[in-house]
Amino acid sequence: MLNYLLDRMTLIICEKDRKPLAGLARTSRASLCALAVLITVTGNETASSQPTAAPPPATTAAAPAVTGNGSTNSSKSLVLQEGDTIKISFPAAPNLDTVEIIRRDGMITLGTIGEYQAAGKTPATMESDLKKLYGTQLLNSDVSVTVQSSAFVIYVMGAVGRPGKIVSDRPLSVLEALIEAGIDDSRSNLKAIKIIRIDDAGHTEKTKLNLYKVIHSKTGQMPSFTLKPYDVIDVPERFSFF
Repeated sequence: MLNYLLDRMTLIICEKDRKPLAGLARTSRASLCALAVLITVTGNETASSQPTAAPPPATTAAAPAVTGNGSTNSSKSLVLQEGDTIKISFPAAPNLDTVEIIRRDGMITLGTIGEYQAAGKTPATMESDLKKLYGTQLLNSDVSVTVQSSAFVIYVMGAVGRPGKIVSDRPLSVLEALIEAGIDDSRSNLKAIKIIRIDDAGHTEKTKLNLYKVIHSKTGQMPSFTLKPYDVIDVPERFSFF
């Protein structure tokens, strides 16, 4: 708007073929003309010198977070164990689809195949085995083995803070199970821990372990013993004589 008014003033004052303004000499008109031109130029330079606001930075979509769930953490790499529930699917023969729980002996029973040792294998290894075992029974050899649930059940009894059943999603050591159950150092006799195991035939096995040095000594070594699902840990009470 300012530039428009200044331009109009310049035209009025400086245009020669217009009627001279009353009471103004030629020199005065020339001075006003120069002044109007100067103001116009200065105004335009001032307007053009104003900094232009920078456009807001373009927003970009956040990159998807990279998770640590690679193939090594896939269920295909898990080692199957007793108590796991697995689903076996045959895309070309859905009548063979089944859901099985791995028994204490590590076996499952499959239709037309019979007994199969599943514990100790990965789902990927099991898929490869089943493709060979079913062989010509399948028009399409695709087989899928997935873990629906995994439970490592241990029972702890005796002089611990929380006796009872411990359910874990992975195998536990004896020490880990006792920590979960709550070791009572004032009562627990860690030198005479017993592991009770009952096999499928009903036979009972008992193993004695000494974890005292493991906990109270820097040189204590963990005994080379591996818990199995449904083992019972019996922690006897430590008696004090006065």
